[in-house]
Amino acid sequence: MAAAVLRGIQQTAAGTDAAFTGNYTLVTTGWDDAETGVVTSVGPITATGTGDTFTGTADINWVFNATPTFAGQADSGAYAAFTTAGILSPSTITGLDVASGFVNADAFNIYQIDSQGDSVAIETDQNQLTLGVISQQ
Repeated sequence: MAAAVLRGIQQTAAGTDAAFTGNYTLVTTGWDDAETGVVTSVGPITATGTGDTFTGTADINWVFNATPTFAGQADSGAYAAFTTAGILSPSTITGLDVASGFVNADAFNIYQIDSQGDSVAIETDQNQLTLGVISQQ
């Protein structure tokens, strides 16, 4: 089976909240130097489309360390309405920051890359270094 490739071009016009609605998968890879280095997560999220929020769960683990792992960790996000060229900023994602016990609302820019709401998320604070992909299911 060939690997899926997510391609996109940043949108050039302001989007709408309705474009980011429904069921997605959130996949992240990051670096947390307060814990054990490279941390990954994957899980389903559901975006409201009108409430500027999403909720879901993620399985979180470390790439080079077998334990501990966190299955079904609750995560959630909040974002500003689309204002500029498909960018959701400021945005936050809670539930991915292992050093805080998953309670930090980490700051992200979320870039919509197609009209189905598929997006790239880049953490913009000092808590971790995280890159995420949000793809519609």
